[in-house]
Amino acid sequence: MDLGEKMNLFMRMDALIRRKSTGSPESFARMLGVSERTLYGYLKKLKELGGPIYYNSARNSYCYEYDVVFSIGFLPKENSMLELRGGNNSNLFQQSSALQNFCSEALYI
Repeated sequence: MDLGEKMNLFMRMDALIRRKSTGSPESFARMLGVSERTLYGYLKKLKELGGPIYYNSARNSYCYEYDVVFSIGFLPKENSMLELRGGNNSNLFQQSSALQNFCSEALYI
């Protein structure tokens, strides 16, 4: 599986988890065309990247503990953290927050 296919797979996983429509691990793996063992490896990787994923047995689906944004790609330079200088920078909090979200949600395979 090349990088593009793996990225698409992770985006599909995110969409199914977001909709709370994964079903059991067995059916989730079948939907994705992978083995259960592979599915568990992918879920582990998403959790390592900061995904607050858990299995909800009442819903019979994987879910997110709280709302998150999953993205793969690049941010324009103006959205990334700008050069730090001494003193007060009013945009620093927003920029560092955006960068933190990007770093914790980006996919490095």
